[in-house]
Amino acid sequence: MISEIKLMKKANINFVRTAHYPNEPEWYELCNKYGMMIMDEANVESHGLSYHQRVLPGDKSEWAYGCIDRMKRMVIRDRQNPCVVMWSLGNEAGFGNAFMKMRDVTLNNDPEKRLIQYADMNLAADFDSQTYPTIKWMEQHLNGNAKRKGEQGQVSHEHQHGKYPSGKPFVLNEYCHAMGNSLGNFSDYWDLMYKHDMFAGGFVWDWIDQALWKDLDDHSAGFLYGGDFGDSPNNNNFCINGLIGADLLPHPHYEELKKVYQPINFKLIKKQALTIKIKNHSLNLNTNEYNFSYQIIENGIVTQKESLPELSCNPNEETLTIIKNINFNENKETFITFRFSLKDSLLWADKDHVVAWKQFKLSDGVCTDTESLSEGKLSLKENTNEYSIHGNHFKAAVGKSSGLISSLEYNELEVISEDVKFNFWRALTDNDKDWRVNEIMGVWKNEANNYSLKNIEIEKIENKKIIIESNYVFNNTQTIAKVKHTFYSDGKIQFYIDFKIPEYAPSIPRIGLQFNLNKNLQDIEWYGRGPHENYFDRKTAAAVGIYKSTISKWITPYVRPQKNSNRCDVRWIAFGNINKNRIEFVTNSNHLFSVSAWPYNQETLDKSTHNFELKAGNNLVVNIDYKQMGVGGDNSWGQPVLHKYLINPGQYCYSFILQPINK
Repeated sequence: MISEIKLMKKANINFVRTAHYPNEPEWYELCNKYGMMIMDEANVESHGLSYHQRVLPGDKSEWAYGCIDRMKRMVIRDRQNPCVVMWSLGNEAGFGNAFMKMRDVTLNNDPEKRLIQYADMNLAADFDSQTYPTIKWMEQHLNGNAKRKGEQGQVSHEHQHGKYPSGKPFVLNEYCHAMGNSLGNFSDYWDLMYKHDMFAGGFVWDWIDQALWKDLDDHSAGFLYGGDFGDSPNNNNFCINGLIGADLLPHPHYEELKKVYQPINFKLIKKQALTIKIKNHSLNLNTNEYNFSYQIIENGIVTQKESLPELSCNPNEETLTIIKNINFNENKETFITFRFSLKDSLLWADKDHVVAWKQFKLSDGVCTDTESLSEGKLSLKENTNEYSIHGNHFKAAVGKSSGLISSLEYNELEVISEDVKFNFWRALTDNDKDWRVNEIMGVWKNEANNYSLKNIEIEKIENKKIIIESNYVFNNTQTIAKVKHTFYSDGKIQFYIDFKIPEYAPSIPRIGLQFNLNKNLQDIEWYGRGPHENYFDRKTAAAVGIYKSTISKWITPYVRPQKNSNRCDVRWIAFGNINKNRIEFVTNSNHLFSVSAWPYNQETLDKSTHNFELKAGNNLVVNIDYKQMGVGGDNSWGQPVLHKYLINPGQYCYSFILQPINK
């Protein structure tokens, strides 16, 4: 519990709901000590029954006594704890007179008359609330047009629930189901909440994966979940929905929550005479409690670090500050990152722990170098199956049946030994499964291999450049595609990819090419967002920089295997081995690509049910994508990825270079 409360504090969490029952007394003692607020929840739930006509406890006296007794005993037990600032009458148990009596017994036994929350009955609560509201629903609520749980069509339940909306503060008593690879569009929730004072915050479901570790007969080990013990009925992996793993290791979406929850926000007002606005959302701390600093990053490299004078901004206020003596090269891509960090070590974190940060771009500049030297001769040969290209210390082949690279060697190192492939699918996340991606977008699952190669056009420019252009039609969707390879004599290969997806086609999970690289190229360095996994709708916490990793640390070992390891807005990425051989993918257009990589293939990732089933294959599988759709985050039982984070029909073009790097 001590480790967990430290992780919560580091993630800028300041409120815990003891869902769905009172917790151990030791937890309240820790919250008193570490400074964590609690919504103390009674053990009252009739989930399932109370979504229908049979509402329990409702107005039934035979059920009311037990509910009232549980509430009273919890209040008497916990009322001396200063960490308890709110009571909850229970969870998903409908409405009725029993809850009014629970409210009365709470107020009669709590001298402090703490506030009361209960999502299913407005009359009994001091807050408006809703379980898993979407952002659209919240916007409707602001306008007084939202239907709450329990309302069917135009039927009003005001006489049971109380007036709704009522003008009370609004609490998201449960939102953003954090199951598997999730918590997409989390920042969108808080962009809305920060605009409107009526929103008082929310409670993400939930904190930690509930999984059991077991040593297995094949000398491996791993986490198990429902059904793995011969138990029936079971709810499969629906207990694997935490911000952190059962081993207390944070998932990547923990980092997103930490960033979005930070108590201090920044806004760039002017680049010239650099001016930023600081908003302090803290309830009780001035920003002068923290060290304030910045660093300049040029083309991914930190070129300047400075500590700034204390900045004073009172709780719930904002201030402007001008940053002087900022020096940077406008010909390079330049970012400035501001940080507030702890001055001293505290119970829950060491000195210099970063509480809040923000990165701003100061100049675009040029962030990559892709100019070809074009030294030496370049030759082209043809046989029945392929076109062969030979250059200075490299050779490549393009298959006649695929129109894509089928092999590549640099300095006698085999880099690619299998055909490059199109990739329009992804191993389904838990959210994907429940909003029926297989049904809605299923046509794309095998479409990458279901094409007609219309023609291959070849152009050789002296001895310095060979262009091979392949044109395709994908049979089920009638998507038109073009892949142009430009080979240079120094080994650089430029890819230009153009997709035209007709408007009648469904949204597509991803657009990209998949490379099967030499499995020994396990050292990774990239210039893009990181260091942790990030996605189109979950990248607020991923700063742009140069990062290093290995394939074993790059991937995310979700308990139930699913899409993982993506990095967005990549300028370049290099894969190397212990002998310092490296290859590099570099963007060659204004569009920054996304990258994911695994030591196993995508089909294995999609079919496996436990992480320990994933075994390294014969290749390092690397995806260079135009884009991949978001992961979604509203819930795990039907809400889709937000429309703005989908990849909808249209034309998509991107370009990158594959090149050897000699160190």
